[in-house]
Amino acid sequence: MRDRVFWKAAGFLAFFLPALLGAGSLSGLTWESPVFTDGGEAYRPKEELVQEGKTYRLVSTRIRNATKPSEPTYASANVSFFLEGKEQPPDTARISITDETAEITFEREVPRLEMIERGAAWSEDFSFPLTVADYDAESYLLGDTEIPADVPLLDYGEELLAWLKLPLDCYRVETVDWDGPPYEKEGVLFRDALAKGAKLMRNVEVKYGGQVMTPEIRGKQYIGIYEEAAEEETKESVQKAEKARAQAVPLQTEAKQEREVPLPLADRILQWLTTHLTVVRLGIGFFAGLLAVAALWGLAGRKKKKSRVS
Repeated sequence: MRDRVFWKAAGFLAFFLPALLGAGSLSGLTWESPVFTDGGEAYRPKEELVQEGKTYRLVSTRIRNATKPSEPTYASANVSFFLEGKEQPPDTARISITDETAEITFEREVPRLEMIERGAAWSEDFSFPLTVADYDAESYLLGDTEIPADVPLLDYGEELLAWLKLPLDCYRVETVDWDGPPYEKEGVLFRDALAKGAKLMRNVEVKYGGQVMTPEIRGKQYIGIYEEAAEEETKESVQKAEKARAQAVPLQTEAKQEREVPLPLADRILQWLTTHLTVVRLGIGFFAGLLAVAALWGLAGRKKKKSRVS
């Protein structure tokens, strides 16, 4: 009898051991946090993870030095400008980029993508100086334009703007006044003047952007080791099972009342192993020990049987 039990147990273990060990090896999960440079509490591994419908529980945590390599990324920013007249915004701009995970900020130069005019208004702080040479002459020469000395300079406001190469639709001259008395320099009589007016100011919004390379970041990283959680009955399922057992009415018939016959020991061992088989990580030492116990039990039975025969 004991020999039969031994060989049944050994055959069962030989058949199921590879499958159990293989299943246990697939139940682990390793999780790596982003690389951080300060603090890191926000990236500490959680006690439980759920992936693909499976629940994993944290069994160990460690922290290590790590490096996040430089990588390409897209960055953009909108910048507002107040531009004078026909002035154009810069073709490129240096914008600040923040890596929130590593908690660092760096700058990169990116090109201008588009410009949107938000509005325009006239500003009254436009002015420019003039100096008239040969003040005592009958006329003044402004570029190729001759201005009579007895005519107000204000009458030639547009000519003054053209001489300065300023667009007439963005600037206007409203007053031209002498700024101090005449003065002589190297035998030539001079007199200064000051022109005042208005200039058009434009409010524009410019979008800059493009692909840039992030810097290499050296920091730390959390490593979490997880194991798949065993299936457990929920509180609700337990309550339902207890309620069902309480409501069940046992059938008792005197004519067909059978007495339970205890199973042989080998069958009881197989039944216990079958009903308690769960996909968990089982050590090889456990199965080896169980097999050794079964072998010793079989040998002990043989010796006892032999002593009785003799």
